[in-house]
Amino acid sequence: MLALITPAEVKQALRQGVRLVMLDVRDGLARDVEGIIPGSVSVPYEPYETFAARVTRVIPLRGDFPVVVFCSDGTASAKATEVLAKMGYSAYLMGAYRLWADIPQQPFAATALQPY
Repeated sequence: MLALITPAEVKQALRQGVRLVMLDVRDGLARDVEGIIPGSVSVPYEPYETFAARVTRVIPLRGDFPVVVFCSDGTASAKATEVLAKMGYSAYLMGAYRLWADIPQQPFAATALQPY
């Protein structure tokens, strides 16, 4: 079972001086389009072995700080949080960046599609 945390809980913890790692698992394009959380660490989610190897180079497995994981829509961050927990990290799933940034989800507008 994944440990969940809300953006409000993360912001409150940061205001109280709690030290944690904000792990952004989005690719570069998503970060460029959506924005970033200042101070976050970027390790895009990839297949297990690649992600695990890259994350241990960026965040040493010492258990110093909890790791809060986010992505664009919550899918990759859920997978990454599960991997991190199996590796022994104290990992929490925050989910989607848009929740942190208070960006409303835009509904898909099928009427905007043009026929060929």
